Amino acid sequence: MSIGLYNVGVTVEELVRMDEEKMTPENSEEYRRIWAKALGRMPKNSEIWPHLTDPDLIELFKTRGVRTESGVAPFAVMMKPHYCPGNCVYCPLEEGMPKSYLSDEPAAQRAKKLKFDPRLQVEMRIRQMEETGHITDKIDLIVIGGTFSAYPEDYKVEFFKGMFDGVNGFVSESLAEAQKYNETGERRVVGISIETRPDWVSEEEIILWRKMGVTKVQLLLSLYAESSGEYAGKRH
Repeated sequence: MSIGLYNVGVTVEELVRMDEEKMTPENSEEYRRIWAKALGRMPKNSEIWPHLTDPDLIELFKTRGVRTESGVAPFAVMMKPHYCPGNCVYCPLEEGMPKSYLSDEPAAQRAKKLKFDPRLQVEMRIRQMEETGHITDKIDLIVIGGTFSAYPEDYKVEFFKGMFDGVNGFVSESLAEAQKYNETGERRVVGISIETRPDWVSEEEIILWRKMGVTKVQLLLSLYAESSGEYAGKRH
């Protein structure tokens, strides 16, 4: 294998087409290193696999396949920074981020870059996952950002509408309209989870969750000595 046969300015697609017949799962990394010399950089897996025809090689170059092994693509979507009713001493607080989240986390980086716009977050995540070979016809939305129940109702409804708009590929007039379209859309939302505090759950809040399409609720339940809880600022 030699890079002398490659033309100046060769593309990843051209490299793949020239060498695929000689490639095997065992020598694929060797070819990848040779291509890096021809390109002047290491080609990404997402640049390679769309041009392959061998099913074994395609599967090999798809990154993080475990994310969608169940047939469902999980999407974390972050809400904007907002008041949190808790005062837990060990909960991180970073300016410009929802309480308990740090900006160096992948989902947080994406959200901050997109100014916490739910539609843009979902659209970007769809592109990222499809570029790495994942199927996105079934999506599990994971809403993060602190105590969900503490956010204003209007914002929560608009946020959910934005997520559905991102999945549907267009902007609807209302959340109900977006949900209705999604029932038969190309991509379906098969689950939505939120996180909140048990002491902020009410009957009215649960009714709202049902209308919004929430299917899972993450509750942090703590169990420790009362004195320890008071010291940590925990009330749930």
